[in-house]
Amino acid sequence: MVTDHDALAVEDFKPKFLAKTTMAKKAADAAIGATKQALIEMGRKHGRAVHLVHPAHTTMDCAHCGARAKHAPPLP
Repeated sequence: MVTDHDALAVEDFKPKFLAKTTMAKKAADAAIGATKQALIEMGRKHGRAVHLVHPAHTTMDCAHCGARAKHAPPLP
């Protein structure tokens, strides 16, 4: 993925709300943290920009014009 794109944007969120047990929370946090770190390292290695994006309203903002929808779009 890194070699196919000039820039990458990764949502910088904490996954703790996804899991119910302490061990699952730690595992999810470690997995997402490792994935983000791997993307950043590969981006640096291949000279690509990797942006960590604040997760607020990412599914409600238009990528082209920046306009925000009043309601979250339905999931497909």
